[in-house]
Amino acid sequence: MKTLEVDNISCIKGDHELFSRFSYSFLSGHSYHVVGENGAGKTSFLKILCGIARPDSGRITWSELDIHQNIEHYLPDLLYIGHKNAVKSELTVIENLSFSSNLHVSKINTELLNVIDQCELSGYENVPCKYLSLGQTRRVAIARLFIESASIWLLDEPINGLDIKGVALFIQLVNKHTGNGGIVVFTSHQLLDLKNQHQIRLV
Repeated sequence: MKTLEVDNISCIKGDHELFSRFSYSFLSGHSYHVVGENGAGKTSFLKILCGIARPDSGRITWSELDIHQNIEHYLPDLLYIGHKNAVKSELTVIENLSFSSNLHVSKINTELLNVIDQCELSGYENVPCKYLSLGQTRRVAIARLFIESASIWLLDEPINGLDIKGVALFIQLVNKHTGNGGIVVFTSHQLLDLKNQHQIRLV
């Protein structure tokens, strides 16, 4: 069983310490809800977990290997979706998902169109994402959860802009992923009814 280990990490922004000497073990088959007031360091924490930023102290390991010293080992197992969705506005819905999935052209019609339908984006396949609403754009980002094979999902406010059906779809995807042994770490101002869920408050 692979484990994402956080060992004594600290994060300082300017002259303000967001959190210090924080340690935690993220286990396969579980989801983790990171909570805290605005400015508590939730987004910084996720960026540190995914390797975009380094902690001011401590280290992070995946399968007992330091993620920064073994980034090529870590990245294939990682999916990070931040506030900005990582959706290219000039590309269409299907072009964005094709780019993310690296699927062969022959598979696009069968797999991607099915995902687009499940995300209630049918009819928008060939629409550039710059013309979509906030909620629709977020659904394009969430659609990546269907098609990427990463073990670890790091998600910053993933349900922001989603309607009730979108939130229900997200819950379904997370429960399926953890049921298959995946790890999900996410921030949200809303409490979600997820299986094997733990709450983390940064200190």
